[in-house]
Amino acid sequence: MRASFSALVLVVVSVMAGCKDAPEPVPDVTSEPQSARDAALEAARQALEKGVPDEAIARMAPIVRERPDDYDARVMLARGEALAEQYEAALKDANLALAINAKRVDAWLTKSVALAGLGEEKQAIEAAERALEKAPNHEGVMRHLAALYGMTGATPKQKELLEKLVALSDRETVSRVLLARIALAEGDTPAAERLARRVVELDPHFTEAQIMLAALAYDRDDYATALERTRIALTSNPDNETAHTLLEASFYVTVAAELTCAVGERPWQDDATAAVLSRVRDRYELTGVSTFYDLDETYGSRDDVQTRIARAAKKLCPDK
Repeated sequence: MRASFSALVLVVVSVMAGCKDAPEPVPDVTSEPQSARDAALEAARQALEKGVPDEAIARMAPIVRERPDDYDARVMLARGEALAEQYEAALKDANLALAINAKRVDAWLTKSVALAGLGEEKQAIEAAERALEKAPNHEGVMRHLAALYGMTGATPKQKELLEKLVALSDRETVSRVLLARIALAEGDTPAAERLARRVVELDPHFTEAQIMLAALAYDRDDYATALERTRIALTSNPDNETAHTLLEASFYVTVAAELTCAVGERPWQDDATAAVLSRVRDRYELTGVSTFYDLDETYGSRDDVQTRIARAAKKLCPDK
């Protein structure tokens, strides 16, 4: 279960900077200058943003030992422990922070992440909902809670939060992609495509959105669009297997359809194949595609692919 929720830990690091809570007053009983304490907090925050939780923990542990009631240091320590997957320690320190001040959002969110990491999904949701009660428009809390809802199958609640995030920011991309996933699962292809299109307008290199659009194009026999979308996806994520598969399948159908129009059905002569291959590669600026003969061994005997080739060839050369 810990691995399932490990991504949620990153939410704490990425969104806590957006918390609007004012820092709590620092107790006067201390031998450490206030400026040194603030510098340690800032260094710990930067360490968390860089994904180095051990540094944050090392900086905060001495402070909370000397100042047990320092809310900000206690929460920062809990965040570091959560990122380091020390979930029991993170939960303990998040609870101690809440004992100091239960009105602040970041302690509730950190507690939720720790509970999620421990596999306590119901309690994690309750803690995140408490955070959202205190800051109804806090985008970080909404993203975290939406992820929890999605992982626990509460799709309507997840959808509601994602739609709220999109309403709050027209430039929101991740929430749109998640909504597109839900739309596909519900069979609402037009909504999924509309959402994914908006995402790639905002970020052309958003891999999942490009792949989603490529898959939808492939399903409707639009292989030119599928090739272009997967090519873009692979420029930013060259090892994505789904993009590779879609590109190669689209490439094979395109070449096979053009060969069918040019010289008839299989088998095809090498010189004819070479000419069409060169033309298609140049048209779509393709590199790194498996040899056509390798693809022919993979796809040539598949009835569904042959049906696609026949449909594509009929569109390309209807008179034949």
